[in-house]
Amino acid sequence: MNRYSRSEVLTFLKENKINHTEVLVDTESFPPPDDFWTDRKIRRCKNLFFRDNHGKNHFLVIFDYYKKMDMKKLSDAVGRGSLSFASGWRLEKYLDLKPGFLSVFGLLNDEENHVKVILDKELNTDILLSFLPNTVGGSFISLTYNDLLNFISKAGNEVIETEI
Repeated sequence: MNRYSRSEVLTFLKENKINHTEVLVDTESFPPPDDFWTDRKIRRCKNLFFRDNHGKNHFLVIFDYYKKMDMKKLSDAVGRGSLSFASGWRLEKYLDLKPGFLSVFGLLNDEENHVKVILDKELNTDILLSFLPNTVGGSFISLTYNDLLNFISKAGNEVIETEI
């Protein structure tokens, strides 16, 4: 598996003409306080990694950081029975990321496109979305919802857009 670092994520975005902005942050106050996001009109996103009850299907779920997720709605949208959090070793196996570093950009490490992405439709606004660049601290990468869809398409993973 090829591990995509921050600089390689930025290169991938540039080479694939995906509009984005790298937002630098003070590593001493990481993660930034709530007003950091509102002052810049950037939506902080939460990324969670799930598996189905058989452990054969894996899902990266992306939604607003401050939203409470409805597990029943999520399971119904996926249609694979009940979902549970995937273990750290599954995260490393499929996205080559460690717990605490989960990001949509980990899809670049998913060479077999095993992981399906579930996007909360409420993210589809004019507000930029923010994600870690496969590392913790130093910066975030922000992009629009449509640019996020473009990235996921270029990475080759399936997307399910639904209400969570």
